[in-house]
Amino acid sequence: MRPERPVPAADVCPVLHALYRVRHRWGRLTLCVVALQIACSSPATPAEPDLTFREKLERLTWVAYAPTGFDPGRGLFPSEAAIRADLRLLADHGFDGVITFAADGTLAAIPRIAREIGYHGVVMGLFLFDAAQRAVEVPSAIAAAAFVDGYGIGNEGLIGCGGTLYPREVLLAVMDEVRSATGKPVTTAEQIEDYLDGGCLDGFLLEHGDWLFPIVH
Repeated sequence: MRPERPVPAADVCPVLHALYRVRHRWGRLTLCVVALQIACSSPATPAEPDLTFREKLERLTWVAYAPTGFDPGRGLFPSEAAIRADLRLLADHGFDGVITFAADGTLAAIPRIAREIGYHGVVMGLFLFDAAQRAVEVPSAIAAAAFVDGYGIGNEGLIGCGGTLYPREVLLAVMDEVRSATGKPVTTAEQIEDYLDGGCLDGFLLEHGDWLFPIVH
């Protein structure tokens, strides 16, 4: 059994903040603050198939989702039926965008299930816990590209930015592989303080990634 990794909770009514940076072929270089107001009683956004990724970040009602019963420390993954029930419940409370944290086991099915239910936006996460997990997550994430708007690669694991899981060379290699294989925007996520005052690792987080996705508690 691999060492226990943190299990992110699914916050049902938070306000999520993301700094969105349009880079490369997703538009001219700009920086703006996106405040995603998560209101439990708000109706779901009507289907808008022509929205760009940036517009989805700005307009959809997003939730950061870890499934009921998920316990990676014990090797317990939810069934697809349990994931579907979770996502239906969240959709019933007004959420129409979902952010995931990993792409191994049944977690790889979340983007597909979310689209089947009617979610308009999916950011698929790869946790990159270790080399064995990376070997599973990367092909799973690429295979799910038809259901995904963007990828969050790594979560509070970057060595030199407070993490202990992977160096920047490994992170960049995975980001480049997923971006190249899917044509979708990619980024990573660290604590907000790692982006401020020039950021950690000489501004690494500010330069690498197609949008900025800091973790704000």
